[in-house]
Amino acid sequence: MTRGQNDIISREYAKKLILVMLRNRMTRQERALFEELLQLVEKAPAVDSVKVVRCRDCAFGRVYADYMDNRQMRCVLTELETVPTGYCHHGEEKTDGGDS
Repeated sequence: MTRGQNDIISREYAKKLILVMLRNRMTRQERALFEELLQLVEKAPAVDSVKVVRCRDCAFGRVYADYMDNRQMRCVLTELETVPTGYCHHGEEKTDGGDS
């Protein structure tokens, strides 16, 4: 799985990165900024999120038309038309890793 621009990282991971930076040599002003950043990360509200399975990666997604990079899919579970970037609460990752 590749990481995209909308990925969510854990608070602990962010704090770890900041603490690594604080070990480096830096000016007082830079150190103060990183310490302030650490406090902001600690106070930031948690995000209520769950991983979704995109239709392109779902065991139930089937491609029925692929014309000039405009791939159309159908869900064999819900019988609804969808697009590769769609998702729903029924999604299950493919186990074979193949393209349906």
